[in-house]
Amino acid sequence: MENTEYSSFDAQDWYEHGQRLTQDGRQRDAIEALNQAIAKDPAYAEAYFARGACHYALGRYDQASD
Repeated sequence: MENTEYSSFDAQDWYEHGQRLTQDGRQRDAIEALNQAIAKDPAYAEAYFARGACHYALGRYDQASD
């Protein structure tokens, strides 16, 4: 997601973007956005939870708890 449109995103922005992607059924893209949120703020518990839910929805049960 190397895009100037997203260059000013902070952790909250990435999390919200991930949530919108999830609502659109785009879990794989949402995981990438949530990874960005976590990279910006490693203590962002909601982002970890949302990422785990995306992995679960994709049947990646072993990654759902990461």
